[in-house]
Amino acid sequence: MGRKLLPVLLIFILATLACSIPGLTTEPPAPPPGGGVTPGGGVTPEVVLPPPAVAPPLQVVYSKSGNIWLWTEGGSPVQLTSSGADRSPKLRPDGMQVAFLHGEELWAVNTDGSNLRQLVSAAYLASLVPPTTGTGVIHWFEWDPLAAYVWFGTSEQGEAYTIPVFDLHAVSADGGTAPFMAQGAGYGGVATFSPDGSMTALAQPTKIILKNYDGSVYRDAITFDIVLTYSEWFYIPEVVWFADSSEFRTVIPAHDPLGDPFEGTYFWSVPVSGSPVEMAGVIASPAFMDTPRISPDGLNFGYMFPNGSDTELHLNGFYIGDALYTFYPAGQWGLVGWAPDSTGFVYWIDDVRNLWLGYLGSAAVPLTDTLHTQDIRWVDLVRLLFISDGELRLGYAAGTSSILDTGVDGGYDFYYFLP
Repeated sequence: MGRKLLPVLLIFILATLACSIPGLTTEPPAPPPGGGVTPGGGVTPEVVLPPPAVAPPLQVVYSKSGNIWLWTEGGSPVQLTSSGADRSPKLRPDGMQVAFLHGEELWAVNTDGSNLRQLVSAAYLASLVPPTTGTGVIHWFEWDPLAAYVWFGTSEQGEAYTIPVFDLHAVSADGGTAPFMAQGAGYGGVATFSPDGSMTALAQPTKIILKNYDGSVYRDAITFDIVLTYSEWFYIPEVVWFADSSEFRTVIPAHDPLGDPFEGTYFWSVPVSGSPVEMAGVIASPAFMDTPRISPDGLNFGYMFPNGSDTELHLNGFYIGDALYTFYPAGQWGLVGWAPDSTGFVYWIDDVRNLWLGYLGSAAVPLTDTLHTQDIRWVDLVRLLFISDGELRLGYAAGTSSILDTGVDGGYDFYYFLP
């Protein structure tokens, strides 16, 4: 996760304009150093300016040999846990705590290595599923954007399959208190929080539910036919919120693309107040082959279009219409996602680990300086984190990269605040 706030240049602009106004050509007399008596007899207090703001350094948490580690910009990696059974760390939005999976349980630790604690026990998870049908496991978890809570959903793990139950639970990040169920099975979903933290979109295979913080709003924001994947996994639609939290965008692929190759894939605007609005409809490759991706600003989406033995990469949006970027043999490439500027896009070609960065009207370039790139996360407009053959790397798009640590094995997360 990244926390970013672009700098404001208003003070500089106003100061520049003031210097150019006719008549403002002389500077007022400077006050005596350290305060003192002005010519008019008044006392000028000493002006003490606050120290300049210093941005916190980039922090990256990751799993290595079953333990949680922390890398801080300008420092060396620090080991936070030592159980050998820890993975999938996630940083709290303030960068001060890490939640992670310890076996099947949910635990947390402070980023200074203190207060290692259990949040969700195996006993609690077992209580959610009848012993005759399987075991309860955590399907997903995420930090609350406003409060010291971790939200999570569970799955039922049987002998052959693990099936998400689309519930919703929360637990205090302080530990020592039992989790609570906010929504029972079938009434929750995979959560995506609005930027202001007031609303949550809960995605399921046939609908997306809108729920506000205090629970007074709970409604089906959009419903749709299940997207057939012809396997045991469910397609869960992507949710991308607008920056002002007024709406989110989502793409619903064709219900049965093999049964009806001309069935549409639809791009929807879903306001917090009001009904969904269809923004575009296209013919796209089946979702189980190539998943449509929405740009970070929510204005555009990318998709793959089947055309004989080839597939075409298309970008679609209100301002760009439907634009073809290029084509390549089917099954040998696919869309990965977007750059944070919402104009660049990333795709793989020949190998899912070989990633390219493209822009409309420009030839694509390799995204990184390695051939085997996985799990890319953009830190800001130019820097990105990724894993390459077990190496956690920090690099520049289409530039060089440096190794942060090796032997990374269980996912990573980051915190970065730009003042």
